[in-house]
Amino acid sequence: MTTASRTVRMLAVVGALFVAYQAWGYIGWLLSDIPLERDGAGVPDDVKSSVIRGEILIGLGALIWIGLLARGAWKQRWPTWPLVLSVSWALVYWQESLVNLDSRRFTYNPYFLSRGDWIPYLPFSGADEPMLDQPLLMESLVFLWMIPAVGLAIAWLLRKVSRVTDSTPALVLVGCLVSAIFETAFEFAGISQQLLVWNLVPEHLSVRGGTVHQWPITEFPLGFVWALPGILWHLRDRFAQLRWLDPADDPRIVSAVVVRILALTAILNLAFLTYNLTLAMVPAGTGASFPPWLGG
Repeated sequence: MTTASRTVRMLAVVGALFVAYQAWGYIGWLLSDIPLERDGAGVPDDVKSSVIRGEILIGLGALIWIGLLARGAWKQRWPTWPLVLSVSWALVYWQESLVNLDSRRFTYNPYFLSRGDWIPYLPFSGADEPMLDQPLLMESLVFLWMIPAVGLAIAWLLRKVSRVTDSTPALVLVGCLVSAIFETAFEFAGISQQLLVWNLVPEHLSVRGGTVHQWPITEFPLGFVWALPGILWHLRDRFAQLRWLDPADDPRIVSAVVVRILALTAILNLAFLTYNLTLAMVPAGTGASFPPWLGG
């Protein structure tokens, strides 16, 4: 067994532990008596329309994405890289609420269809109340298809950029910056429509601090995490240690695909967890006057 294959197997074990951990929380959450509902108390009608429009657009995107994944797998008679990437990112969604690990920094519009939060049901979480009620028809689908789509777009972009420069650091920088800019623009669009809000931001590390449109600069590196699998995929031909990412490589057996998914799941979970823990260590003391339905 080579060093690379041992590393992949170790990562797969870590990925399996992440899957087991979140599965325990999801099961407890699903068995609870939390109602599936929309809380429209005080939410203006135009904002409600924006919420529904957002859910529909993200939902349509998910349907198209699932169709493309099924078509690709059918044509190849084997799981494709986009399919592996989508499954792996879906297994990171459980961390979304950790943005409020130390304090309520972030809130979604309560009119999103929600069933509370699974964090209190996770083993050893230490949480006895929700950190962030999850918009199931929106954010879960963002992890299912939008973030994977960004990764594929980054890989495509880097293939184009590599015709201009062969520098690995330059390619990594381009991938991270483009992804971070997209993620920031996506978030600003949600803020402008009052679909989400940053209730607390670092005093000297924020944009529009003290207003309902405030945004923490510490959120910018999240785009780097979004870009990570796309960068790794592009670099797999340069570094033999990354060849395992390709599900078309030998051995073409189901267990090998599972190992690949679990190993990538470990990498993405560790990267996202590092981001969340780093965010929690940055003081977030600047607030603003928000309406009650946005955590005011």
